[in-house]
Amino acid sequence: MTKNNLTSIDGKSKKKTEMQEALAQILENIEEIMELDIIKSKIRRSYYDHLIKQGFTEEQALEIVKSDSTI
Repeated sequence: MTKNNLTSIDGKSKKKTEMQEALAQILENIEEIMELDIIKSKIRRSYYDHLIKQGFTEEQALEIVKSDSTI
């Protein structure tokens, strides 16, 4: 059995280095990511409320919002 780990010049696996870079980028942008989550939550709630105003039941509105991956 052989492993598919590519090794960089310093001996670290490329996959590990890429993951470390991705994590660092997330940590650098954590405040913006959290703000985006707040905005998306407000949009989902507004969508839910409007569905109910249009005549959907609470259960139907919830299922519609849950199934909509664009928000």
